[in-house]
Amino acid sequence: MYKISIIIPILNEEIFIDRILSFFTNSEFPPHEIIVSDGGSEDFSLQLVRKYTSVKIHHSSKKCRATQMNEAAKLYATGEVYYFVHADVVPPKTWFTDIQESLKEKSNIGGYRFKFDSNRPLLRLNSWVTRFNTLSFRGGDQTVFISSALFKELNGYKDWSIMEEYDLIKRAKESGSKYKLIPKDVLVSARKYENNTYFKINLANLLAWVKFRLGVDHRKIKESYFRMINPPKS
Repeated sequence: MYKISIIIPILNEEIFIDRILSFFTNSEFPPHEIIVSDGGSEDFSLQLVRKYTSVKIHHSSKKCRATQMNEAAKLYATGEVYYFVHADVVPPKTWFTDIQESLKEKSNIGGYRFKFDSNRPLLRLNSWVTRFNTLSFRGGDQTVFISSALFKELNGYKDWSIMEEYDLIKRAKESGSKYKLIPKDVLVSARKYENNTYFKINLANLLAWVKFRLGVDHRKIKESYFRMINPPKS
């Protein structure tokens, strides 16, 4: 079996961090190691992480999710596979065997579909389209597993402040890797929609995607994105 390093980037995630760490540490197949990479949390996130004595904590040099994940992988991860997981999601209970089977099928990068923790009809539509294996329907909230060899070959994530997972998957595919879309769902928090309208969020997402495909600088994409929406509540 492949050794798996879980890498969780956080910034003020006291609401969710205990849930995801409990999920992994109590998993039927616990991961090889868990690394939490903190971008400078000012809430009780790190106090909650420290309850889990086996979890490694990395204090990132920069408040940037891509940087946090890159540094954690480079400085701490020893697994043959890296599994990048946002704090506010919950993977299927079968995550370990799903990843093992995908790797045996020669897919060295992949992730899941998603569903929101909400019954709002329009959000169910967003969840439904993630069953299609195209780059436009991917994202970091679906979690990303990648072999350490491929991650190093690609020099990890680019230090972007937005769209970093899209770019990693795009470069992996261009290198000849096969992306595995596992036909199961991660549960994703709908908190982004709590203080934004559905249409505003989806318009902002669409424009960010179009700008990414056009090669617009990631800093400009982030600036315009957060001009359109209110950031999610921590």
